[in-house]
Amino acid sequence: YQRLLKLMAQSFQAAMFARMMLDDHDESLREEAFIASLLYRIGEVGFWSVGDIQSERLDKQLKMADAKSVRTTINAELGTSFNQLSQGIARNWGLGELLVKSLTRPDERTPEIRSIYMADQLADVIMADRLDLPKLKKLMQQSGGLIGVSSDEFAQRVLQCSAQTQKLAHAYG
Repeated sequence: YQRLLKLMAQSFQAAMFARMMLDDHDESLREEAFIASLLYRIGEVGFWSVGDIQSERLDKQLKMADAKSVRTTINAELGTSFNQLSQGIARNWGLGELLVKSLTRPDERTPEIRSIYMADQLADVIMADRLDLPKLKKLMQQSGGLIGVSSDEFAQRVLQCSAQTQKLAHAYG
């Protein structure tokens, strides 16, 4: 349950970041990127929402795993990755071309794909139990470069966006 709540909050934060990063694009693209970011981890959200014996077992294993073995632990337990689960759901449920592309080709150089990927990574680092400062700095530089601002300016935008996200989350309860 705690993993599920954290993932939902992280997904909402990533969606707000992606929307912010595409501020100079048209509204329809910004909204599509917002939704794709919101659904980017739908496979993992779906898995943790089941709350069965397998999810409890994996939760215990992940609590004991170090950061380097998380993917291996997930693959060993599920026989697949959460990203592959998300890809399958996105394709089978017809959740949109942008979401499918962002999951299957995150290195594609279009601004919307890069924004979705970078927003997800940024939300993941910011909401982690332990802040990885070197990774955060690198993401700030890359994300700032993506939208044509300095990493300091991007950090200010991230802080403003995070405050806005908190207000919206409280408004939604």
